[in-house]
Amino acid sequence: MMDKKINVVLADDHLIFCQSFKILLKSIPFVEHVYVAHNGAEALAVIRERHIDLALLDVRMPVMDGLKASVFILKDHPSVKVISMTLFDADETVLDMLRVGPHGILLKESTDYTALEIAIKVVLNGRNYYPEEVKALLSNNIQLLKETSCTEFTLRQHDVLRLTCRGKTAKEIATALDLSPGSVENYRKELLRKSKTRNVAELVAFAFRNGIV
Repeated sequence: MMDKKINVVLADDHLIFCQSFKILLKSIPFVEHVYVAHNGAEALAVIRERHIDLALLDVRMPVMDGLKASVFILKDHPSVKVISMTLFDADETVLDMLRVGPHGILLKESTDYTALEIAIKVVLNGRNYYPEEVKALLSNNIQLLKETSCTEFTLRQHDVLRLTCRGKTAKEIATALDLSPGSVENYRKELLRKSKTRNVAELVAFAFRNGIV
């Protein structure tokens, strides 16, 4: 149960999808307002004008696509959670999404009410949401996706990374590893530095691509 109602901006250039997805979003008890945009630029305009908690962005849109819009939102509006959406028609599309570092990914063809509600709750609670299909894609293409990095992590860093990839918060990792939350954050910062990633989403993508976890 969410403590407060949230405002959502939904950006997609397919009118029928927008209409049906808006109805789906409005049926979630803790969603108050759903604002519709048809490209990334319109989504950014809504975020600048209104208090938005969550942005659901299709990857492919005219004028400004969802990837570029995500970069601007993550940089300039850090309080807004970002979930990228795709039809999952290309492996590289998913990798591009992960490189940008959204808080979650939804596969449009397999997203129903339950999956949507779970994804939103997960990202609003500070975790990353990735469908099993995305994890399977990364796991099945490890050799193709491997980077040339020869980064080595300590055993404790591996522990923190493993739990981070499972979607655990810093507090939960601290409890599991008998550490302070501050120590966990320090380990994460070191992991980001070593992997040359900018945030937890990119770190998780890095771990999957390199077969580290």
